Order: sequence, then C-alpha cells, then structure tokens
Amino acid sequence: KFDYIIVVSASADIIKSRLRERFNNREIELRWENQLPLKFKEKNADYIINNSGSIHQTEKYVREIINEILPVKEKSKG
Repeated sequence: KFDYIIVVSASADIIKSRLRERFNNREIELRWENQLPLKFKEKNADYIINNSGSIHQTEKYVREIINEILPVKEKSKG
C-alpha cells in the first residue's frame, strides 16, 4: 500500500519527442506498448504533475504537492 500515487504526465507528442533524444522509433514503440495507458494512471493518481511545460513549471507543481503532503505526513506521526 502506498500513501499517495503521483503521476508525471505530458501529452503523447511531448513524451515521444523527448524519448527520441535517446531512443529510436522501434525502441520508443516497444516502451510505449509496455506501459499502462496514461489515462489509466491519471485516473488512479492522487496527484498529477503536468510535465508539458518548462522545468520551472514542473518544479512548481512538485513543490505544491510536497507542501500539501508533508504537513499531512508530519501530523500523522504525532
């Protein structure tokens, strides 16, 4: 059991574009076929980090989630 499920999400076009920097098209398709659908992951997530924009925007989303989660975790310890 997990306390939270956090999914990092972007459009398929952006994800595949980023993968092309490291993998050929066949490798990308094999990886893509072996993943759960992104919509399924998002539907079952407690938090979704939109990774379609800049690194600074993504960092902002991460900080917001951390700030929301950490106080809850600290209270449950006490």
